[in-house]
Amino acid sequence: IGGSSVTLIAMILPGIFSLSLVAGSRNRDLKQLSGDAFRSDEDNDLPSLQEVFKLNNPWMILLNFVIIAFGIIGGVASTISAVNELIST
Repeated sequence: IGGSSVTLIAMILPGIFSLSLVAGSRNRDLKQLSGDAFRSDEDNDLPSLQEVFKLNNPWMILLNFVIIAFGIIGGVASTISAVNELIST
């Protein structure tokens, strides 16, 4: 459980949140420039997956996906190791 949760908290979720927050911020800026939104308006809209790919830099997407993939591989390996230890004892 520890290996999976630490992997999620330290490697997977920060990358996902970073991509989403940058896309949301850029989407908000584009709305303000076009006059569709004002600075005082609340913005609770989550960007779609298409907007995440459209509004983030390609190198940032690639870097975050490499980190996320590395985290998934490490999380799966640590979970398998923990389950094997539980079974063998």
